[in-house]
Amino acid sequence: MLTLPKTKQLTRIAALTAAILATGCGQQDEETSESKSICGRTNDLQEVPEYDGTLGISIGFVAQHETPVGAILNAGGSPYCSGTLISENLFLTAGHCIPSGPDSVAFNYQVGSEPELFEVTRVVERGRGLDYAILEVAGNPGDIYGFASLTGRSISRGETLVIIQHPQGTPKKVEVGTLSRVSGSRLSYSGLDTLGGSSGSGVLDTDGNIVGVHTNGGCSSFGGANSGVTITAIARASSVI
Repeated sequence: MLTLPKTKQLTRIAALTAAILATGCGQQDEETSESKSICGRTNDLQEVPEYDGTLGISIGFVAQHETPVGAILNAGGSPYCSGTLISENLFLTAGHCIPSGPDSVAFNYQVGSEPELFEVTRVVERGRGLDYAILEVAGNPGDIYGFASLTGRSISRGETLVIIQHPQGTPKKVEVGTLSRVSGSRLSYSGLDTLGGSSGSGVLDTDGNIVGVHTNGGCSSFGGANSGVTITAIARASSVI
């Protein structure tokens, strides 16, 4: 169910479809100011529909947990951040994605598929001092795409973490790394590539539960770590989750 006016729907679907075709033809430009968020010398992000199981999690895991992930679009129809459904109509993302003006969320935005757009009706909550936000989305997309579970359990250094994301506003991709550290409200992960546009993505454990929200790049060709806010810290601050 599309919840935007028909003309706006068609315009934005056309733009997203063009981005999908550009990705398939190798035309997406990977060189941005956020390219430092690639950990090491190679970009290991894989297209979700083409994931081959070589990153350390199963193909089935990705298929099971990718559907609640969406791309946030601004009023001009450009995707600029990522996020995850956490209920039928609530969408968890990064707080710094809010000033750009979230207008709609695209689900099923991936290679070989037609995206489906749902209007953002309001910002339910934005963290104060914590980089997270919760959006309300019209049309209950969680009834179609499902939603992720949250966990505030303790996580340990070396644990495998997964981010399903829309880097640079491109179709949905997946990457896997390991937890480097947890310090206060922050968690850091190494070997887990992200780019601008990945902000707001849920950081998943190997059970598919969200343990954090990705917010910052910090990698370079020599290594380093990217980072986000823990769900434990968000849950303490939030009146919603």
